[in-house]
Amino acid sequence: MRTLTTSIQNALAAAARTPASSVQLFDPIQHYASYQTGGLLEGISAACLASDGAIIRAFTTQPTGAFVASLDVQRISDPGNSTQWNTWTSLSSGNLLRDAGCAVSNNSGTLHVFAQSGSSPYNLLVWTSTDNGATWSGPVTIAAINAAIRGLGSAGQNDVFYAYDITGGEALAVSRFSSGAWSSPATWTLGVIPANVGLDAAWDSANSRYLLAVSDGRQITGYSYTPSGGVWALVGSIAPLDSATSLGLGRFYPRLQLFDGLYNLSYVEVDNGAFTGLTYSYARLRQSSDFIHWSDGTLLSQTFAFGPTWLKAPTPPTGSAGPAYYVLDNTYAWRAPVYNPANPSSLLDVSAQVLAFQRVEKNQHAGQVSLRLSNVGGQYNSPPMLGLNTSIALAEGYHDPTSGTPSTVTVGIYYVDRCQYLRAPDHNELLITASDATKRLDHAARLQTSYSGQTLAWLLTELAARAGLFAVHIPTTNQFTQVVPVFVMPASQTLRQALDELCSIYDVYYFLDQTETLQFRELSAADLSVWTYQPEIETLTLGSDDLRANHVIVTGRAAGGAQVFGESYDFAHITQTGQERPLYRTDPRLTTATQAALKAGFLLADEQRAGTHHTINVPANPGLQLLDVVTVTDSAAPTGTGQSTNARISTLDVTYTPQQALFDMTLTLEQP
Repeated sequence: MRTLTTSIQNALAAAARTPASSVQLFDPIQHYASYQTGGLLEGISAACLASDGAIIRAFTTQPTGAFVASLDVQRISDPGNSTQWNTWTSLSSGNLLRDAGCAVSNNSGTLHVFAQSGSSPYNLLVWTSTDNGATWSGPVTIAAINAAIRGLGSAGQNDVFYAYDITGGEALAVSRFSSGAWSSPATWTLGVIPANVGLDAAWDSANSRYLLAVSDGRQITGYSYTPSGGVWALVGSIAPLDSATSLGLGRFYPRLQLFDGLYNLSYVEVDNGAFTGLTYSYARLRQSSDFIHWSDGTLLSQTFAFGPTWLKAPTPPTGSAGPAYYVLDNTYAWRAPVYNPANPSSLLDVSAQVLAFQRVEKNQHAGQVSLRLSNVGGQYNSPPMLGLNTSIALAEGYHDPTSGTPSTVTVGIYYVDRCQYLRAPDHNELLITASDATKRLDHAARLQTSYSGQTLAWLLTELAARAGLFAVHIPTTNQFTQVVPVFVMPASQTLRQALDELCSIYDVYYFLDQTETLQFRELSAADLSVWTYQPEIETLTLGSDDLRANHVIVTGRAAGGAQVFGESYDFAHITQTGQERPLYRTDPRLTTATQAALKAGFLLADEQRAGTHHTINVPANPGLQLLDVVTVTDSAAPTGTGQSTNARISTLDVTYTPQQALFDMTLTLEQP
């Protein structure tokens, strides 16, 4: 249940009440548009921010000869000045290894640019700037590699990671700068990587380790390196092959950045026609909160030959460009302004024009809201904050019974699905339909993905993250720690279908709350009631259904192939009806008798809940949420039935029509 203000609680307890609501439109989407296009051919590039907020770009040219590449750098202090985007400083001309590319990083105010010499012993080189990229010194030799480097990256902790040729493929190494000198390479202790087409690194300060995104050309894998102890470890797959065909899209030149509390990964995704018969080479942008679970992300409609860098830049040192996100290489720059919720001009408050709204929430479905706004005068004909998938913040409440001051609580954030203008001689209205962020779960997977040996909690977190839902609450109860031996998500299946399939294994429920946290719940008949309804019930339906199972038998399969069983009985119902009504379920993902027994118990509880159907219509209570348990006490005879029961909210429908003095809530209830 949401926390209510004292004013709202007092209003709900009063005999009469005056509704209050707040509806605000805003647009936090990163709307990228082509910003600058240079005249240079694309090269392997890297970018970072200087300490004064300037953008630093570096790139190595891609000549025909593999050992005669050049290295250029650039400082952009005013992104609105096109001349700066086309002005480069040469650091090395015609003597670098082409395929090594380059890396650039800000190391607490000191900028480093890395590249590899094109002649034996193929030194790893570094150039340095201590004035935010205005001038550069170097190169300084870090180490003699005596092999071709295939990818370079730096996390900005006085470090450089690189992949280099060894027999049978590639290995990784890192050198770190300390006490005025670069260390000898700390070499990779894991297996041979078959190939490398770029890598990058980020610093995980919470765990004092480096995190690496490494491409072998077809997939991107996450690794970690912990300096204390020199430990290399596999983190997991970031962009795996299609598990049905073992084919992979090309994924080249990953670049990592930390901003907005997330790991932000950009790389070139290439389809050579193997999947659709059509070809493309676009930038893919993905995010993760923990470097384990990644969003499926989105594409940028720019053909990149090599991987661009995804940056979030503050207000620049000069000019009026303002803070922005950039996706850029040495030739192209795409830009999206940063949404600032503290700026009043970024919000459109339409509360005074609300003619009506309806909010509907249903377990394991996207919450929806329908708004009807007055558009008399045409003020909403083309508002900048209103467009498809832009956001609506909805708050509900009441005026304080004593002071008359309105008090509201946020009940949800919604994303516009549809806008319709309705105009006739006697009215001019705007209708908006919107859904909460779980509508992203209705996106289909492009490739098949297989998961092995993961817990239910891990898999739920994974599917939520793939939809860009990083705030997840999962109880620590027994069912969430159960291991699912194999789970396959086929291509074209939606994330919601996969999530519902997972939830069905151990009877898990979910909904999105007002903070956009995906709440997973295990239901229990012992859950306490959070609200009691007595005389304020306007209409009431209390019902029960006898057509349900009362004996559940579950069959699973152990790792060795033997069957395992679980059973659960409702003897009270068997005694009451004089009938046994079995329900059989088979699930090969249940590998122990304990798991089968857990599922049997959950299925029986579902059957018991399905046997109860209640509906009440009451004054709207913005504190109530899906799956809350309420107490319903009807009036005594002869007015009512005199019955009292605890019941759980399975559907919630709020209707607000101020012109009709209507602010009601219809709750569909089931047994707790």
